[in-house]
Amino acid sequence: MDFTFDSLTEDLGQVEISPPASLQIFEELPESYDPRIHWLDGHSPPHPYFDRAEEIHSIVSEIKNRLLFHILQGCKLLLQRANCHGLLEQFDSNAHVWKAVVSAQKYCNNYLATRAECRETYLPALKANPKLFSTIATFLSMDRNALRAINYGFHQYASDPEMTVEYASEFVAPRRIVALGPNHVAVRHKDFNKDATQILGYLGALWNLRDLANMATAALAPEIYGSKMFPHMSRLPPQLAALIRIPASRPATADSPRQIPYADGQIFNELLPPLFRDELALVQRGEETHTYESLTIDMAEDLAEYLLARGLIEHKTTGAVLELDEPIPTHHLAILVQNISYTLPAIEMEQRVFTRGGYRDNGTDEMETLSIEERIEFLAASRKWKYEEISGTIRLRAQRLAYRMIAEEKLKTCQQASNMGEAAVLRMIIDALEYANWEAVVQNTGEAMNLWKIIGDLIGNNELRSE
Repeated sequence: MDFTFDSLTEDLGQVEISPPASLQIFEELPESYDPRIHWLDGHSPPHPYFDRAEEIHSIVSEIKNRLLFHILQGCKLLLQRANCHGLLEQFDSNAHVWKAVVSAQKYCNNYLATRAECRETYLPALKANPKLFSTIATFLSMDRNALRAINYGFHQYASDPEMTVEYASEFVAPRRIVALGPNHVAVRHKDFNKDATQILGYLGALWNLRDLANMATAALAPEIYGSKMFPHMSRLPPQLAALIRIPASRPATADSPRQIPYADGQIFNELLPPLFRDELALVQRGEETHTYESLTIDMAEDLAEYLLARGLIEHKTTGAVLELDEPIPTHHLAILVQNISYTLPAIEMEQRVFTRGGYRDNGTDEMETLSIEERIEFLAASRKWKYEEISGTIRLRAQRLAYRMIAEEKLKTCQQASNMGEAAVLRMIIDALEYANWEAVVQNTGEAMNLWKIIGDLIGNNELRSE
């Protein structure tokens, strides 16, 4: 890769990595823990505005209240179909109980309920209405009524007149909702071009609760956390866009590119899980102790060694041991860094929006076998991260830290070789990862640093080869 430009050599500054956390893996927080204010590893994530607890609570409440309104409308329709007149007559006066029961259902491996909601609202509703709670839970468990109502609610939420919806099939994954800003999303037209009552007929989960966390971060600061896919992804060559777009385990075919050994989905879903599994196994056997920070660092170092073509790494699905022939190119690294600027803040935000569960029957979700009532009691009392919550968050943190390690090492090499063009891009990568001078960048450009745009511009100006 040859960088020939001189316009990007200004040092935009850097921000130091946050100090290490001392909380041990699976360690409980003190009884003073407040899930509306505190974070489950004891430290506020190092992202702008994440220390604004009340603003975050207000944003999340607005999103979820509107979603739950539509979910409850789906419940009403299902009650009408089932001729459950007794529950219908009492429905509006017991809406808070319905919200509690439906939020504790497992939907696409996750739960809509949060620790704060269970502690403040759902547990009191359960204690005050145990018999009604049980009756509603029984109805929602029949014929997959809970899943059907949630499906309906998501469909209606994205179709709400207050939402600005863009249709983009090329860069939106099937049945996903991409967050662009407050009440502003992008979806596939064919996913939502269905009659609402038709949605009630689907017996499996259609949508992904994780998109709610992206909506919350995008509403908090759209210039920083809103998706930057449009229009910049369309300007990237296919081989670069594929770093983000190719599903993690899609087999190579004559019509699709060979699986990239460090595509974003490949790293998160196939390469980091074995690292996490092995480190956690050592902790559980008492052979190792880890804080959340030390676990992140160890995983990041292993991933960085692989991406720098100096180390081996296991592929989860195949069990194969992978090795790169050459280090990841700088412009490929930039593409991956921009993507994690969308995904990492959202996964940090998840604990304020919903609760991760885990794949069915894989033994990592302690809530799966509990009754609806027991799930609410569990979350109301919970003061520590669950397995899948740790796994998802630490893997993305490790990706971010590995990218930082790689960029810093490559920057030293470039400076020694006087390759100032590539060095400028590497400084931008570091600045993007650490939100360096982000306020000034937003004031000047209207958005946080967008590496997809920068790389696209360099290729468009023939200042960077596209491969």
